Amino acid sequence: MTLPEGPNRCPEGAPVRRHRSWLLLAAIVVGGLLITTAVFFLWLRSTSDLDGLRRELQAEHVPTTWEELDLHLSPPATLATWKRIGELSKVLKPFAIQYPVFNGTTASLTPFSPVPDAARIQHAMLDQDRLEELRACVDALGDQRLELRTQSDFFTSMDEFGIERSGVNLLTDEALLADPTRIAPAFRRLLRFVAVQPCGTMLSHLVRISQTQIAFAAVAGRLEALKGAPQRVDDLVEELATLAVAELPDMETREMLNAWTTFVRHPTLNDQISITNLGWLDAMLRPALLRAGRAGFLRREAGLIHRYAQGVGAAGPDALIADLEQEARTRRYSPAGFMVLKLGNYDAMICQMSYECRLHGLLLLAELRGQAWPRDPFDPAHPQLRALVRAGRTVGAYSVGRDGVDHLGKRPDHYFPLLERFEPLKPAP
Repeated sequence: MTLPEGPNRCPEGAPVRRHRSWLLLAAIVVGGLLITTAVFFLWLRSTSDLDGLRRELQAEHVPTTWEELDLHLSPPATLATWKRIGELSKVLKPFAIQYPVFNGTTASLTPFSPVPDAARIQHAMLDQDRLEELRACVDALGDQRLELRTQSDFFTSMDEFGIERSGVNLLTDEALLADPTRIAPAFRRLLRFVAVQPCGTMLSHLVRISQTQIAFAAVAGRLEALKGAPQRVDDLVEELATLAVAELPDMETREMLNAWTTFVRHPTLNDQISITNLGWLDAMLRPALLRAGRAGFLRREAGLIHRYAQGVGAAGPDALIADLEQEARTRRYSPAGFMVLKLGNYDAMICQMSYECRLHGLLLLAELRGQAWPRDPFDPAHPQLRALVRAGRTVGAYSVGRDGVDHLGKRPDHYFPLLERFEPLKPAP
């Protein structure tokens, strides 16, 4: 008997295709189980090969630890002082934190606007004994910078982000509220506190650059008063401007070492490395990929760290930076972009922010000392910073970079305030 013709008739070969589909599904399941089993046993393997690699590198005097690269934690007394600063900064609230509704308005406390009465009242209502203790702790630090070994230390040991942000905001409020007789000591305390903040890793360097920008904006807002103050702040402005770029090579050494130590430790199924963007598949593949060829990779990276650290140590970071900048000028490159090509373990934004911060500091230093403005490294065709003039007076400087953006109706690439803000404040609520 033949099946009738029509739309409901089963097409020939359908049972064969269904059979093949079941075979394919079974093969996928069995293959997945085999891969999972293999990866599990790879994950359970010992790291004796890595222990042997460490011994080989130590015999060759190739550094593989923070101690061998002479990177250490701060002494206990310095750590205790920083911890106390953190405790005090959680209690003493700066004006912007106490009254966030005023932020970005004419009622906020900013370097380039009249001091609001509310800010003076709020600052006077703070616990003065604790405020005096905070000043004493910052003064006690002196030149003792906070040194931490790893990004993990920076994240977890003492909440450095909160300490720096709150501490800098409090000291900035004090500097902006200070009367003419106390303005220089207040600014010296603020600038010194920023100078001793940690910068050993990429993240901590970015944090300190942002705090330096806050301090430089405050200096710009009180530039005329600081020019006539009996106690100068020029040395600290120059130190911060120099540190913004000079410590990039040391930061690179630590970042390379962070990457090395990440691969040395026992891989776990929770390592945040995405391979396929599928969580379950990453969990199976990650341990195998972390182990595959790891000894060869680590040996190569250890050699790079050793040679790089030797180069920085032999010439010194200042000499290394100077050589790179001279080469950038010869090739008519922006030094920030050229630095990324030479020390390419970090994002271009870090070099860009570092050079912007240094240029603003050198501009402020020139104004404080009555000297010519610094060379503009972002615009090889026009190396002199350009004045931003409003109502017949110079209120800032700007750099156009390579794209030629002018300040006539447009925001320039890099604007450095001296007497005014670039963006207007909103009306107070």
